[in-house]
Amino acid sequence: MSSKLTPIRLSHLLSHSGVGAIVRGPNWLGVVQDIRYWTDRHGGVAGLEIPYVERVRSALGISEQLREPPVASELKNGLVDGICVPVTRFPTWARCPACGAMYRLSWQQNNSDEPPRCTREGCVRNKKTLPLLEQVTWVMVDPRGYLADVPWHFLAHRNARHPGQKACKTQDQLFLKDSHGTRTLGCLACKTETTFRGDEWMDFGQGRVQPWTKDDLVPPVTNSQKEESNHAQILAVNDTRTYSPVADIALVIPPESRVRKGTVVDQLYRNSRDRERIDKARTPLAKNSNIRELAAKYRCSPSDVKEALEEITKGYPNYGMSFTPGLLRESEFDAFSEILADQRDDEDLVTHDQSEELKAYQMAAGIDRLVRVDRLKAIKVFRGFRRLRFDEQFVPADIVGTSDWLPAVQLYGEGIFVTLEESRLRKWENHPTVQSRGCPKFCVNGVAKGLSSCLRTGC
Repeated sequence: MSSKLTPIRLSHLLSHSGVGAIVRGPNWLGVVQDIRYWTDRHGGVAGLEIPYVERVRSALGISEQLREPPVASELKNGLVDGICVPVTRFPTWARCPACGAMYRLSWQQNNSDEPPRCTREGCVRNKKTLPLLEQVTWVMVDPRGYLADVPWHFLAHRNARHPGQKACKTQDQLFLKDSHGTRTLGCLACKTETTFRGDEWMDFGQGRVQPWTKDDLVPPVTNSQKEESNHAQILAVNDTRTYSPVADIALVIPPESRVRKGTVVDQLYRNSRDRERIDKARTPLAKNSNIRELAAKYRCSPSDVKEALEEITKGYPNYGMSFTPGLLRESEFDAFSEILADQRDDEDLVTHDQSEELKAYQMAAGIDRLVRVDRLKAIKVFRGFRRLRFDEQFVPADIVGTSDWLPAVQLYGEGIFVTLEESRLRKWENHPTVQSRGCPKFCVNGVAKGLSSCLRTGC
């Protein structure tokens, strides 16, 4: 069956439809492959690098480059223009909604683009139109992030009583029937039957790590992992425990939000290959020759290129400013609080103080400042995903944790920024009634649950 292009929002690709997620196509389910496969025809990284995100990376504690996912479009003639994010059809099992017959990799048995249909004797004999097969909607999920098909043959025969049933190796005679809320799993070849409840735990085994990685164990199983429980859980594909994305978001603020687009230094900063040509020049003559070629390319003078190189060498656009992880929100708060007088409409953060206008209304009581945000840019970064567990551990975006880049998208918006009067807020939080109502509900053994700090003094 030929490949199909399924449109998806970039913001969704970095959230519930990210790497490792099971997504729904027009007539099938599939799992998104990791970023090692997001490549062009030459094997290089397909996504474009996002410039001016040094503060975002530092504030989020990210050393990798940030790149946009590759984007493709479908032409009128049906061909695909661009590079797609690859998806592997999964689960590999399908069933007939009429007779319950189960098929594995049914779409590979059909040479045409027509969807596969049931060919079991009962449907062929009784139906004028053969029923379309539907992918099963259960998968096996490992807490370490692994994902695999449900071992239907094993489940169908694990409670078999007769030796002939226990020794049955037939894979193409399985069935899964629904009847009055009860699912019956069995094998027509040996006549065994059992009840399939789903949502049960069983041994994951040492099979493939993810559906698209074949049978190569990536990454290798460590000694500590061998000691862990190897149990996995059977879940529905739409169960929230099957997939949980790990993503961070940060705003672009000055000085990076103030960069003038289209200037010589901007063009040179964005094009690392042009800078490499100059840096790798072996002689001053070769360097000057490369500078002249770039001047013609950028439609400027050689001196402009040299000045741009000097600015980049000095640390353009942040010029040595340090950004400490953990101070993300504080720096963003300061950016909204300081209204710059010489803002341009094309900047990535455009704010206007509306506090004076607000004071004319009674609703201004308790509000210190109101800032209108006409333009705002945020960077959303996809780090990886979790399955079953919701602790700090997660599977990285490339599965193996060796990639030098992470997928990210640029989001634009607008809004308002409000600060409250500190004196009123402090008076409110110290009120005995607030403390008596707040502390017993959230504080347990001196630890505030869901709050940055406990309202009661001393906690």
